Amino acid sequence: MKKIIISTGEVSGDLHGAQLAKALKAINPDVKIIGIGSTQMKEAGVDVRLDLSHASTIGIFEPLKFLKTLWSGLDQIVKLITDERPDAFIPIDNQGFHMMILKRIKHLGVPSFYFISPQEWQWGTEKAGREVLKVVTKILAIFPQEEAFYKKLGGDVTYVGHPIIDVAKSDMPRETFLKSLGVVSTQKILGIFPGSRHQEIKRVAPILIEAAKKIIDKHPDITPVLSIVDKKYEADLKKAVNKAGLDSVKYMYKNGYDLIEHSTLSLITSGTIALEHAVMGTPCIAAYKFSWPTYIVARTVFRERLKRLPFMTLPNLIMGEEIIPEFLQTKATSTAISNKAETLLSETFQKDMKVRFAKVVEKLGSPGVYSRAASEIFCKIFR
Repeated sequence: MKKIIISTGEVSGDLHGAQLAKALKAINPDVKIIGIGSTQMKEAGVDVRLDLSHASTIGIFEPLKFLKTLWSGLDQIVKLITDERPDAFIPIDNQGFHMMILKRIKHLGVPSFYFISPQEWQWGTEKAGREVLKVVTKILAIFPQEEAFYKKLGGDVTYVGHPIIDVAKSDMPRETFLKSLGVVSTQKILGIFPGSRHQEIKRVAPILIEAAKKIIDKHPDITPVLSIVDKKYEADLKKAVNKAGLDSVKYMYKNGYDLIEHSTLSLITSGTIALEHAVMGTPCIAAYKFSWPTYIVARTVFRERLKRLPFMTLPNLIMGEEIIPEFLQTKATSTAISNKAETLLSETFQKDMKVRFAKVVEKLGSPGVYSRAASEIFCKIFR
């Protein structure tokens, strides 16, 4: 019996880990899959041994709060791989953490398949790219540019496409969706997606909620719906809602794709959710705020690298232009966001954004990403 360990570090990684596990099982039902993940991987039948999703952060200083947890998790995962000696180790995203694991298990000779690999191809250097290839058996590239970068450096890499293509969809009729929320059919929906990390709930969510209040005050025909991806953030989010006076808000705890599908406009925290909106063709406005120490260090120490990244939102980076309006750091204010919403609510602007989104989707590959990734893994370990 083949044995595989899949490692993820946050909510989006947990989604991809779950779908990849299903694809692996579809090819070989007898494969044993052990995971570092959360709810979705458990629901997919993965034997989850450790959940580090609560310690997920973005930034330079933000991880310090969870340093003890992450360091302990690192040791546990290395021990797990050492004890289990799997036929394959599959890290998903979470570059800093997974690179440390890969370096520590290199001597074991366990084949590793990086899915959503370090973005050295985008903002790093060829030297850093070579460091990745030293510890990775194969890269399952989600972008053509990623494949080209690592192939140029002599890596074993195959382009499989972006996994969002496979998962960002909804089959719930609008009437059913509105009825589930107790909303009349004449109402438009304003989706609010505050993020899945503690730092996002703390710094970005209140801004999005305040912006939603300003939008609703001008447009009473719009109902705000707040997505809560993790119940542990419910109290903080409802506190922000009460502070903003957003009394008409509805809450959605489950499938965010239904909310994306039926929203006229969404206010989002920059991240995977932006690409999901592009795939599903729903206009949105993105915002993000780092801690000030992280922001200052990034602007000074990494100034040259940041010049290559004029945007933070993924669809904008893919196209090299601002398709999704994004408000970062000091520009992320409720007034700026609500003012921009006035433009995006116009029918003409909505049509234009959807045309641009279609061009983004063309660059993400074809459906069947998880199946192709699973096939590449089995081709290698059964060789």
